[in-house]
Amino acid sequence: MTQVAPPRPKPVTRTEAPFGRTLAALAVAGVFAAGQLYVAIPLVPAMARTWRVSPASATGAVTAFGLAYAVGFLVFGPLSDRFGRRRVLVAGLLATAVTTLAVAFAGTVEAGYPLRILQGFTTAAFPPVAMAYLGERITPARRGIAIASLAAAFIAASSIAQLAGQAVTAALGWQWVFVGGAVALLLVAALVRVTLLPDPTRTTAGPSPLAALKRLARDRTLILLYLLALTPLAGFVAIYTAVQLSGRFSGQEMSWLRAGALPAIVAIPFAARWLGRIPAVRRFGYLMTVAALSAGVLALTKPGAVGIGLVMLAFVFAIGTAAPALVEAIGARAAEVRGAAVSVFTAFLFLGASAGAAMAGAFGPGGFGTVTAVVTGISVLAAALGLLAARRV
Repeated sequence: MTQVAPPRPKPVTRTEAPFGRTLAALAVAGVFAAGQLYVAIPLVPAMARTWRVSPASATGAVTAFGLAYAVGFLVFGPLSDRFGRRRVLVAGLLATAVTTLAVAFAGTVEAGYPLRILQGFTTAAFPPVAMAYLGERITPARRGIAIASLAAAFIAASSIAQLAGQAVTAALGWQWVFVGGAVALLLVAALVRVTLLPDPTRTTAGPSPLAALKRLARDRTLILLYLLALTPLAGFVAIYTAVQLSGRFSGQEMSWLRAGALPAIVAIPFAARWLGRIPAVRRFGYLMTVAALSAGVLALTKPGAVGIGLVMLAFVFAIGTAAPALVEAIGARAAEVRGAAVSVFTAFLFLGASAGAAMAGAFGPGGFGTVTAVVTGISVLAAALGLLAARRV
């Protein structure tokens, strides 16, 4: 009798990504990608001298990047729903390497602004798509820690990029900050390409970017959560930009101020498991209350460099854990179009960062206390709305 060989099992396509190496690759890439927003803050005086404009005018390079960054999120997140997360991440990092190098050759403010706009747009391919990848590919038991850790990397980028930008500018000139950034982005693009799992084959096309955004716009609760996303980075960028523009501190003191937030950032992933016991939107409200109290202390006491550094530990921890809470709530509410949903969140988050730079420029003439008072008011409003929204979610 002829024996019939049993059918070979079909190869199984792995859908769950390994936690450690995936998070490490995306966190490293996130520092270099998100850092392009913040790296220009310590460069403002040097760029102003090269462009022969006032420091306030050069600060617009931060705002220009941030606005394009926010617009790009609305494009790349939905595109990743259709074409795959890894494909969009790698292409975006490669494009950002090119636009970052181009900024190094901006000899005038008229060239600098458009190039920073292009850089901001291409950089936007990373944050929302990386968040969506973790939301889909990391096991649910570790998903909250992964998202909080990536958010911590984005916040850490603010300190790391400013420290690196300040050091390289002092040694070589501000142009070399962008040359080095371009090389680093090429390397992390390769790292992401070899680390992330291949994009799954889609049997049906997902909704178009426009259809996905329309679906999100019909959810009033999501709209409220998106408006709340404007607030965390607005205060963060406003305070650090106001310190830079005040001219009160030496270069060494500014370095300590920027590095001083790193312990709070390192603590964020470790606190994620404990904080995860609190419902996400309520958690946001509590944490923004901490941010409001911290900013209020800065406004009322007018401390020196050491005092600002100590208070900013609490402020940075609060906003670094508040933002992931919103990601968790939004991703759960719009899981079928997660890429689009997270992209809109990230657009509002970094639109707030751009507004923070503009706030520092607008209220800076009134002094550091004025800027921190405005940040206090915004944080109080965000905390109150967050606690009210928790009743609807």
